[in-house]
Amino acid sequence: MNVGPLPRATYRLQFNKDFSFKEALAITEYLSRLGISHCYASPLLMAKPGSTHGYDVVDYNKLNPEIGTEKEFEGLIHALKKNSLGLILDIVPNHMYIYHPRNQWWQDVLENGPSSPYADYFDIDWHPPRLLFDNKIFLPVLDQPYEKALENQTLKISYAKGAFYLVLYEFSLPTDPKSWPSLLNIFAQQVQKIFSEKDPDYLELESIITALNHLPATHETNHELVKERLREKEIIKKRLELLILGNSNLAVLLNKHLDAINGKKGDPLSFDRLEKFLNQQSYRLCYWRVANDEINYRRFFDIFEYAGIRTEKPEVFDSIHQLIFTFIEKGYIQGLRIDHIDGLYDPYEYLTKIYKNHKDKFLYVVAEKILTGSEKLPNTWPLNGTVGYEYLNLQNGLFVYSANKQALIDIYQQFTNNRISIRDLMHVCKKLVIDTLLSSEVHVLAKKLDHIAQHHRSSKDFTAASLKAALCDIIVCFPVYRSYVRAAEGEIREEDRLVIRSAVKKAKRSNPVTHSEIYQFIQSILLLEYPDQLTQDLKTERQEFVMRFQQLTGPVMAKGIEDTAFYRYYPLSSLNEVGSDLYSFGTTVDTFHKANLERLEFWPHALLASSTHDTKRGEDVRARLNVLSEIPQEWAAALKHWSQLNEKHKVTLEDEIVPDPNEEYLLYQTIVGTWPLETMDASTHKIYISRIQKYMEKAVKEAKIHSSWLNPDQEHDQALSQFIDRILENRSENVFLQELKKFTLSISAWGLLNSLSQTLLKLTSPGIPDIYQGNEIWDFSLVDPDNRRPVDYHKRQSLLLAISETTNIQELLTQPQDGRIKLFLIHKILQFRKTQPQLFDEGIYVPLKVQGPLNAHVIAYARVHQSQIAIIITTRFYSTLMKDFHHATREDLWNDTYLELPVEFSDCRFINLLNQEAIAAEKSHIRLDPLLKKFPMALLEGSYA
Repeated sequence: MNVGPLPRATYRLQFNKDFSFKEALAITEYLSRLGISHCYASPLLMAKPGSTHGYDVVDYNKLNPEIGTEKEFEGLIHALKKNSLGLILDIVPNHMYIYHPRNQWWQDVLENGPSSPYADYFDIDWHPPRLLFDNKIFLPVLDQPYEKALENQTLKISYAKGAFYLVLYEFSLPTDPKSWPSLLNIFAQQVQKIFSEKDPDYLELESIITALNHLPATHETNHELVKERLREKEIIKKRLELLILGNSNLAVLLNKHLDAINGKKGDPLSFDRLEKFLNQQSYRLCYWRVANDEINYRRFFDIFEYAGIRTEKPEVFDSIHQLIFTFIEKGYIQGLRIDHIDGLYDPYEYLTKIYKNHKDKFLYVVAEKILTGSEKLPNTWPLNGTVGYEYLNLQNGLFVYSANKQALIDIYQQFTNNRISIRDLMHVCKKLVIDTLLSSEVHVLAKKLDHIAQHHRSSKDFTAASLKAALCDIIVCFPVYRSYVRAAEGEIREEDRLVIRSAVKKAKRSNPVTHSEIYQFIQSILLLEYPDQLTQDLKTERQEFVMRFQQLTGPVMAKGIEDTAFYRYYPLSSLNEVGSDLYSFGTTVDTFHKANLERLEFWPHALLASSTHDTKRGEDVRARLNVLSEIPQEWAAALKHWSQLNEKHKVTLEDEIVPDPNEEYLLYQTIVGTWPLETMDASTHKIYISRIQKYMEKAVKEAKIHSSWLNPDQEHDQALSQFIDRILENRSENVFLQELKKFTLSISAWGLLNSLSQTLLKLTSPGIPDIYQGNEIWDFSLVDPDNRRPVDYHKRQSLLLAISETTNIQELLTQPQDGRIKLFLIHKILQFRKTQPQLFDEGIYVPLKVQGPLNAHVIAYARVHQSQIAIIITTRFYSTLMKDFHHATREDLWNDTYLELPVEFSDCRFINLLNQEAIAAEKSHIRLDPLLKKFPMALLEGSYA
């Protein structure tokens, strides 16, 4: 990558109609004073109206008008530059939102089918397994079965400005002009009865019908025929518009005619003509609940409204990046965050195109890539790193007491009776997703596999059913989100060979009934191993299968693990985070150091995240919940007591008790993790209850056991909501609420200290620290949309102004609940990074050893550049160290624990930047007693000759 002005620290902003360019401009000075170098913006391009996140793009070449005008955007850019801030923009190259007429590309495809100039922009299978749907898009827009939608008059034909539209709900769909004669022929007969055959308007109507009949069909893809269709249909529309505008009698007659075609409620036969017209379109409307088996366009995961686009095609790449590249050339943005890179056909090719377009201009690029287990980011990718989920999980694990893993699991299993193994859980959840949410994508891929099999003698005997079963087994057993084979180029990394072979091996073991040769056949395709005498066309077909396979394994992993398994199994829910490993329970200090060293060597400028718009829980929630790993006995006792107290509030639905023990366990963890530090009044208490209710409703639907998004159980959802309402009711006789407050208060200080420790680590580890909006002070948010609530920047600005001149950390420790201590820590460290950029951009990383009885509680390392040194020391497992936020469990706690120093540090003198106290090294070590006695973490600055 080119060397340029790298970010020092980023701050994520979520733009929407309630937080526009104007609101962002108002906080630029605050962010600069805090120490941020770059704002990191959610997508800014035109999205569907009311979008809260911007990932539902409808037009890549316009700014979102709800966020602001181009002039207001330029005003923000000016303010950013004035305050020495850059801008990193989140972009969405994988998919578009299609359920809105502002998406002109999709509207054109609906009107013109395969003959649309944008038909190849979207990932559509125009020849799906069911022949009836040939050259049609399966469109799941109905909220009821097709027959009911038709006969309930949900679907109606309307006319406007020379064209006929299908109106349903709040939007309309274009229709194929070649199908209009089925509407206009009878209309012409009615006109003939009223007007003479020689009437100019009648003759013009007949001429229009003739022209429509001669239009090339939507399935025509011949260049000249497509050109003719696109030209002539617009001419015809204009003629029809002028005809109807010029004769009010025709307009009245046409509206009556359309009313008749739209049918009469209670008369099923009256809808026949409407249905016939619908059958002539390039789309087939269907009920959304049944669409997963038939959908024939690639989606973003299982979301019907998001259609995958073919960014690998040069014309698509150019079209979706035109405005973005203009902003880069103008110097408006200095970096890109690539959303859902695993959805792209060829991520390497995509990133290379981005790089080549700006190889003479520095551009900071990170990708939303979820790494699992020991997986590494491909080192050939031209980018600066990931958005930081691997760091989030690495750091979070440091504050989980791994020695109590089995104790926590035992407590969980005894309370919930959920004894499923993690291996079985992952298998069940991924298989569920394959069989339901993504069944159509699997079916299409299996059809391609069957076609490949029938074109070689060695695989002709494999049945379609056995091929599909084996394919599903391999996808279920795939250990990472995806592989990165570049099939057409014949490039396959050794890491991908190992991943594919591992998946196939596990799949064979999981299904001893299916013949092993079928698995070997699929493996040979995925590994680009071609049989003899295979034509180039057949090789190309296999290569295309490999690329499509790679686009499917990621959604199965995401929906199966993150969005199903994580909501079914949670002995300690703080560990269930994007990219986390369900087998993992804590991080050793050595593992943390090793990962930091690797990042410094290979991806020194990757983002370091602790909260994002996609995390399951905010950083401060996880920090508090991690304390439970230190106190399993207390947690078990509280669980048992609370469940007994709340037994009377549970609801019985037939033979089902709501909540079930697994839901109840998650609910208690969620309340413990999010209970506010400050006393709530009646209004905020009500809002809090609503937040928990909404979270639990989402959690239950994601688990897909008692309810789901596809088939919601309203009785169950309401019963759970009622239970939450009752147990959190703020009344004096609510013993549970009083006990909950006591328990939460008893662990909250340790949770806050965990949060400060992880903040110190994130701001000083190799990489670029990222702060999610509002998280510069305490923020106990849950998964979206809870983490997208408005941020009180007035409060944060006031707090920063109040502490900017303060160096006495002891003063801040007396009132930790207001969040000033976290803000102080962030401000102090970011200002230090600003004054010592080379120390963090180019400096080495030195793990430091700790000796003494409390060494397991300490994490320490140094950042060194030339003669400059920063030593970072923080502690963990606070339940045995601290009585409360600023009192250790005993005066002589750290007496016999000390930090070992490299020999070249032995004569250094340091300043603790957190309290300005001088610290001297004693030969080869620093005693921790004077250093940590007042505050259990330190940032030392020094130098040596």
